[in-house]
Amino acid sequence: MRRAVVALMFALLLPGPCVSGGRPGALAPTPLDLFGGDDAPLGTTSPVLLVEAYYHALRADEYVVLANPGDAPRNVTGWTITDGEGTLTFPADSAIAANTRAVVAQNSTAYGEDTLRSADFRYGAGNATPMLVTGSFRLNNAGDEVVLRDASGATVDVLAYGSSPFGGEGWTGPAAEAVGQGHVARRDFDRGWRDTNTSADWDLVRVWTLGQSEFEPTAFEFTGVARAFVTPDAGPGPLVDLLENATSSVDLSLYTLTHDGLGEALARAAERGVRVRILLEGAPVGGLDREEWTIVQRLAPVAEVRFLVDNTTLDVQERYRFAHAKYAVVDGSSVLVASENWGDSAFPVEPVTGSRGWGLAVEHAPLAAYFAAVFEEDFDLRRRDVFAFAEMTVTPVDRPPEPAAPRTPTFVATTISRAFRVVPVLGPDTALAEETILGALRAAATTIHAEVFYADPRWDAFPNLYLEELLAAARRGVAVRVLLDASEYNAKDNGATVAYLGGIEEAEGLDLEAKLVDLGRHGLARLHNKGFVVDGRTVLVSSINWNRDSPTANREAGLLVENPDVAAFFEAAFAWDWRDDWTPPRADAGPDRSAAVGQTVTFSGLGSTDDTGVANWSWDLDGDGKEDAWGIEVSTVYRQTGTYAARLRAADVWGNAAEDTVVVVVRALPLPATSPAWIAPIAVVVVAALLLVAVLRRSRQRLSKPP
Repeated sequence: MRRAVVALMFALLLPGPCVSGGRPGALAPTPLDLFGGDDAPLGTTSPVLLVEAYYHALRADEYVVLANPGDAPRNVTGWTITDGEGTLTFPADSAIAANTRAVVAQNSTAYGEDTLRSADFRYGAGNATPMLVTGSFRLNNAGDEVVLRDASGATVDVLAYGSSPFGGEGWTGPAAEAVGQGHVARRDFDRGWRDTNTSADWDLVRVWTLGQSEFEPTAFEFTGVARAFVTPDAGPGPLVDLLENATSSVDLSLYTLTHDGLGEALARAAERGVRVRILLEGAPVGGLDREEWTIVQRLAPVAEVRFLVDNTTLDVQERYRFAHAKYAVVDGSSVLVASENWGDSAFPVEPVTGSRGWGLAVEHAPLAAYFAAVFEEDFDLRRRDVFAFAEMTVTPVDRPPEPAAPRTPTFVATTISRAFRVVPVLGPDTALAEETILGALRAAATTIHAEVFYADPRWDAFPNLYLEELLAAARRGVAVRVLLDASEYNAKDNGATVAYLGGIEEAEGLDLEAKLVDLGRHGLARLHNKGFVVDGRTVLVSSINWNRDSPTANREAGLLVENPDVAAFFEAAFAWDWRDDWTPPRADAGPDRSAAVGQTVTFSGLGSTDDTGVANWSWDLDGDGKEDAWGIEVSTVYRQTGTYAARLRAADVWGNAAEDTVVVVVRALPLPATSPAWIAPIAVVVVAALLLVAVLRRSRQRLSKPP
């Protein structure tokens, strides 16, 4: 019986196999398409090509793959494959059908066990058609050459790799980089096989692992229902609702499952007759959590629980660097995809701080069928890297609980009913396809708002293809904003990415801004999201981190959705996360006052304050609900009597605002002063009397004067 041993010391001290391939210092051709090729002509004059080689094998199961790119069958009787030490000759009546491949395996039985596919020819054990073998054909892990010749002995195609000094016909320049153990060298394919007879045909950003799936990008257009949510705001509700309403089946592919409440919801579903199947990563970073192992033990009697395992002791290589997807297929009709692991940090029962992520549940049977096919391939117990619960030997890891503080949720899960266009995104199958992430970024015309857990500027010998598309968008005038995690795990590296993008922005004058999220102000433990919104129309919800392994080596899952309502929901979430201030100003419009009709009245907002400073003062002076003056000090003249409510709106640069109202009483102008009617006659009499007295006094003075 197979056993998988997962121990904390090994998980911490022994890194898993890393993606290899790509010559140090060499840049990938740009733009890179599905697997790293450029848009150079991909046609070939070779009638048959070497397109795949598995030489760094864990056990005796090397193989090479030939492809016939033509539209007619190709007779390869008498053709040979040689590494210089041994030669394989195709037997009589050997042919490769048009536009197909032929597998030549060392052990066709082992090839079938590792890939669940059939080999066409063998040069060792198995039941496939045997090749004629002379010498010892065994490819060297560190470097060798594979030479294909036709029946006349003419060279048709060559692969030189690693330390091979090959310089003969069919190859030019240095050898391709050797791939690591368990990985597969594959020729670039983008609408056709790339054939330049150089290492550029083989040194790609993606390197395959034995037995990986090959799903194609597919678009689904329909009118239906979706439910969008963000974590930790939504809590476990969206997941619990989906599980509680399941009637026939739940297929769940997760990196980790540590949420006791969600484990109980799965158990309840299984106990009421729902078929529950769960696929988990067998060796997450740091080891299997004790909480997860306890949940799995609870579920194992009522559900099918399996793990993807890497165990080189048993010559078992996991098909994917990590089984890192987070998706559920329910009743064959609904799909839920999220950026978050199913744990308490993302889905807290109480409103507390936690992990920021995005999630989307979509009701559409054909879309569900697509993900169901992925699940079936990954869950298949015939796969050597799939271990049943009973086959696992685990040393669980105890982790301290993550600190949490009360937090007020901002966003409520929203149900949207209208037309959708949805493209599934799978890592590694389609994560670099033109039809998925790269194409969405290349189509941006106005804005890109990205929230990313981490994003290194380089993917080993290659540039970060996603960041390169953000830069290309900014250079054509798109406003690009990138928000990165600031937790202890990522702060240093993400800070370097912010500086990298900022340097380019400053040097080229781009509308590009990148920064670290303020976790404290947002009440978040980390920004764990891996999504974006393009042009307020297209949204990516996914588990795909922006490093090399995630899109090229991990099993990942995402949804690329075109729908304005879904975009508006996540655009609002991004805007909230981008903001660093929610404290509104204190608005002060001054004291109440009175004035006369026609008098100038001056208002001042100088008393308004804000923690970051008031940036805008807008006034509604006549109380009609419309702003009609702007500035810290404004004036107006009221032409009619009455009582007016003048309103000030004070706002800061983040859009936080507050209002204050001042009452203005406007009165009429005073009338000129008037005298009673009886005063005038009396005044006339008085004046006349005074004049008479004056006249008599003057006359008396003349009579008494001496002669």
